[in-house]
Amino acid sequence: MRRLLPLLAAAALACSNITDVGNGVVELDVTIPSRPELEVGDTVQLVARAVDRNGEVVAADITWATPDTTIGVVASTGQVTGLAPGPGRVQAAEGTLVSDFLSFTVLARADSLALPAGGAVTVAADAPSSAPLAVTLLGAPDVSLAGHRIIFTITAPAVADPAARTLQFPNGALADTVTTAPDGTPSIAVTVDRVTGTTAPATATVTVEAFRPSGAAVPGSGQAFTITFE
Repeated sequence: MRRLLPLLAAAALACSNITDVGNGVVELDVTIPSRPELEVGDTVQLVARAVDRNGEVVAADITWATPDTTIGVVASTGQVTGLAPGPGRVQAAEGTLVSDFLSFTVLARADSLALPAGGAVTVAADAPSSAPLAVTLLGAPDVSLAGHRIIFTITAPAVADPAARTLQFPNGALADTVTTAPDGTPSIAVTVDRVTGTTAPATATVTVEAFRPSGAAVPGSGQAFTITFE
């Protein structure tokens, strides 16, 4: 996704002679990651172009900086690295002109995804829902793993038409994405629910995955629960 970030001084420049800033730069066209998050130790490359008042790209010496200790940025290239969990900001500059801050969230690194109670779940015949599915992201001791995303998907039985489903998650769908609490567990309980007025299958499979902001799968992703309905 791209967003045109006006420089903070752009309003003043709009009525001035563009030769006053040397090369006529009035805006920075900054490419923003679709997911402004990264884990500690991961990097993301930012890109910016200098634009004149006619919308034309012009040659310019763009530099990058951050006022925060949660991230580091290479001034000459715009490569951002996560250093510590928390919010972080990056700003592009061309001479005395600066862009709005780009805000990032730095997440603690997730080492693996685990099913601490195992993958077998039994639902009693008179129960409308399973017990909450126990999933945990593991990382370094005493580090908050809040803000990661765990994806739950009912992968079996296959349902060609979602409207014909007999099982669903609390969100009323066959898949749900839940963020993690500081302890690495889902911030809200995820259960497998019977759809009222239908007959549940004898068994169902729920696959669980977690992906880093970079798109790489967290080790342990792809494990599955086998849900047995009595």
